[in-house]
Amino acid sequence: MASLFTKSAANDSANGSVCLDKLEKEILSSSISASLGHISQRSDEVYIQFDSDLTTQEETDLNTLFSAHAGNIYAPYERIVEDAIYFFNGLMIHYAAENITKGITFYDKTKEVADFLKDVMRYGQSGSLYEVAKEIKDLRVLGWPTGLESFVNDSDMQSMLNQVETYLGVSPLTDWS
Repeated sequence: MASLFTKSAANDSANGSVCLDKLEKEILSSSISASLGHISQRSDEVYIQFDSDLTTQEETDLNTLFSAHAGNIYAPYERIVEDAIYFFNGLMIHYAAENITKGITFYDKTKEVADFLKDVMRYGQSGSLYEVAKEIKDLRVLGWPTGLESFVNDSDMQSMLNQVETYLGVSPLTDWS
């Protein structure tokens, strides 16, 4: 017969957080001999299912193991950063593809554009989208480089900035017209 245990991540774990992969490894390397079926989490509740009933000692061991379990308290923030990096990478892929159609490779301007936008890239690849927006605004004040007008200009940079600000939920959107 199967056993299902429900635990509270906030109240029953060591730091109020659960990492399911880590918890699974901890259970599998413990003294609990029953086959682990499945572990899942919905909001605060963690469900631990075994394929057979646990002995009283195994239930005690599970409770002890869970109360000592410390999940990754940074996981929600890691997800925010991952999402921001994913968004930025998509934005840059589109920008690079658009510049290819404008002849950036043919005119041998890829390095110059990349060098000019290096801080935008650095901030975006670290998930710091507020810094991306600030850097684009700062670069505009300095002026777009001559010879790169086809690839770095008000229209393209405003579009990129507006997409970043929309993603961040920042308003009003910058309008340079």
